[in-house]
Amino acid sequence: MTDVSGESRRQSLSGAPAPHDLLLRSLFLGRGSLYLSMAALSVVVGGPFLGWVTVAVVAGAVLNLVILSRVPGPVLLLAMVAADLAFAGQAWWGSGGHPFVAAVFVFVAIVTSTLAMTATLLLVVNASIGLFGVATIVDFAIGDHPLVHLGAPADPSIVQVAGLGATIAAGYVGVVVVSTALRDALSQSRDAADNFYGLFEQSPLGVMFVVDDEIVLANAAAHTVTGIADGELVGGSFSGLLTEDSCERVKAMLDQVIAGELSRSVHSEVLTRPDGFEAWVDCTVSAATVDGRRGVQILVSDETARLQAEHATRDSEHRFRTAFTRSATPAMLVNIDDGIIAEVNPAFAEMLGSSADAMRRRIWHAGVGSESRAELSVFAQEAIEDPTASYRSELDILHTDGSTVRTLFNVAVITDENGAAEFFIAQFHDVTELRAAQAARLEIEGQYRNLFDRLPVALYRTTADGVIKNMNQAAVEMLGVGGSTEWQDRPAFSFYVSEADRDRFSAIMIDQGVVMGFESKLQRSDGGIVWVRDSARLVVEDGHH
Repeated sequence: MTDVSGESRRQSLSGAPAPHDLLLRSLFLGRGSLYLSMAALSVVVGGPFLGWVTVAVVAGAVLNLVILSRVPGPVLLLAMVAADLAFAGQAWWGSGGHPFVAAVFVFVAIVTSTLAMTATLLLVVNASIGLFGVATIVDFAIGDHPLVHLGAPADPSIVQVAGLGATIAAGYVGVVVVSTALRDALSQSRDAADNFYGLFEQSPLGVMFVVDDEIVLANAAAHTVTGIADGELVGGSFSGLLTEDSCERVKAMLDQVIAGELSRSVHSEVLTRPDGFEAWVDCTVSAATVDGRRGVQILVSDETARLQAEHATRDSEHRFRTAFTRSATPAMLVNIDDGIIAEVNPAFAEMLGSSADAMRRRIWHAGVGSESRAELSVFAQEAIEDPTASYRSELDILHTDGSTVRTLFNVAVITDENGAAEFFIAQFHDVTELRAAQAARLEIEGQYRNLFDRLPVALYRTTADGVIKNMNQAAVEMLGVGGSTEWQDRPAFSFYVSEADRDRFSAIMIDQGVVMGFESKLQRSDGGIVWVRDSARLVVEDGHH
């Protein structure tokens, strides 16, 4: 017997009646019609039932029609089969005797029992029906039976009794065989339905059947996607799940599908969940027929996370593209597999006097010296093995006018979604003018150093506090000092013989910032005294005196 509670539970979740329920309802409708016809016949022609039996038949008809709305339990089904057998007995042994009516009720009892009962109850019912058949044969054998109204002998012979017994047995066996075949067919149909509803309920896609904007079927995944509790989706409005902006458009589209103007629709919609969260879902809509009514089947899948990830990726790519393109820092993007330039920004093209279109699809090291090219090749190999690596160096690149652009550049690696190195991104800074200025400065400093060291006049430099920082060869010889350890970072005033001279020199420097032709005595390292005429000026260099 079918698990009634399981059927009801499945129906409550998805809104779909099981085929077993539908067959039983057809059976109960037929039983109710039979009972009503028997009651009407009894009232009109005075048979086959009389009095309170007719009232019982009417009550049975009402009961059969009432339970159409629900699946009866085993006890109620057994009671109904017992009522069938009771009415069959009444038709056989009651006043007037109606054997064919009794046969009809026995047939109904057998069909009801084979369709709806467990094996144990079925055995009980079959035994009861068998005893009923035996009782009718015994009744026939003793001559007290209703068949006499049909011309049967009141005192039948053994052969006639045996013939009736064989006829009843054959008819019973035939009915049982037919009903058993029907039961097997129902079992197979129920198994197929269970498989279908199993797939329906366990489908990872939400499935809804909608008729006239009412959701008549919905599986568990549909409840998950819409955020509505189990069992509460069926009977609701599909358009009520949508945002206000898309309701009318979706209704029109559903009408087109139902009318056959649109065979199928695949699109994305925004569903509003009970908690207020708006979920992006992919919808596949096609026409369907539910309980004889034209409607649509809607497959829904929650794509919120995927679309959010895609939007985040697009936003990230857009930000990168904007920063890359609009950056004032020259940059290029190089495919790490073949070294082809995938993209350059306008600043890079301008730095080399070219255009972005002309530079794309070129090999990255075009115009790069062989030494720098070798260094970058080594870095490229390291980057493939370790995508977190970076590289910083100076590079000479050939300008379109034939000149050389000196650049300071940084290279990093861009990885794919699996973390493997995919692109190099290189940023360049044009340091041509800076390096030229540095070279000119070095040249001037070299000339100054040469003049400072070779001039036959004693020269020295001190801090504002008078600490010696530099001294040329003439000054070293004049003061008789040896290596730099004897004079570097030594106070210049330590060479003065007279403290008064030191104080006067310092006062003039502080007051005027310059001292011209100041005569004083200095003491050499060997103790000798030299007279000197000192000229000095206070200068500011890098913010320091």
